[in-house]
Amino acid sequence: MNSWGTIGIIFLLICILGALITKKKPTEKIQENEELIADYPYIKNYILTKREFAFYKQLEPIAIKNNLIIWTQVGVSSILKVDRTKVSKNDLYKYRNKISQKTVDFVLCDKNSLNLITAIELDDKTHQYKERVYRDDFINNAFQFAGVPLIRCTNIGELEEQLNSLLIKVSGVRISDGSP
Repeated sequence: MNSWGTIGIIFLLICILGALITKKKPTEKIQENEELIADYPYIKNYILTKREFAFYKQLEPIAIKNNLIIWTQVGVSSILKVDRTKVSKNDLYKYRNKISQKTVDFVLCDKNSLNLITAIELDDKTHQYKERVYRDDFINNAFQFAGVPLIRCTNIGELEEQLNSLLIKVSGVRISDGSP
């Protein structure tokens, strides 16, 4: 056997020996997995509720006809930002935190420019709860003062009415009904 063969065999034996020495016992693996699970207690979540998904499916043809893109569950901090000229440095994080964990159900943007057309909140009976009313009032005021359109609706018919009015204001064009 040549020297390369001997070196190869020695190297292979060292690798096998190293693997056997560092191999964890089954109980060590279980304990390690339990520690990891404690650090990462997450499971997959659905992006939309069944009601939101049904609304999305109704919104989709309206968006397509009007050259709009639908974004779902958009963070308010992706739409609004704190005007640093209006708050002290100490208050900056306080105002950022007020919007950082909030989302709106849908955002419609122009397909070509990605300019925001409107945010949409699909309201259901949970929006009648006291804490939800407070949150909704905050979002309404924040969007209004920032000059960002926000449509609140409970069904697609309400949305079409409000969106039509908004598109007329923004561009002078009504929602396309598909006819020439």
